[in-house]
Amino acid sequence: MNEDTPLQIKLHNLEQQFTLIALYSALAILVVFAIRIVLDVFVLDNTGDPTYDGYIENNDLKSAGGVATSKIASLINIVVVLIVVAIPDGLPITIGISLAFSVMKMYS
Repeated sequence: MNEDTPLQIKLHNLEQQFTLIALYSALAILVVFAIRIVLDVFVLDNTGDPTYDGYIENNDLKSAGGVATSKIASLINIVVVLIVVAIPDGLPITIGISLAFSVMKMYS
């Protein structure tokens, strides 16, 4: 007896689309910046440490790996925050867009 109305179905579909867009965007950000961090630390020898001389020897490889791990951990933290913020904020956007389309449909 508790069937969803057509508006609820459209809102649910639109909300799922926004959620997928947020997840894919966060995943793309994670991949791009992780590659950038790895290239920056291991290929370009740039750790962001002013005391670092820019040359990775066998003994310094652990310190460069630590820098890369620290930067990637910070990146993962940022991506999780983006996902947590983006998904609940999708609901008011979907309602607003849906109501705007409905008003335009009733107007014509």
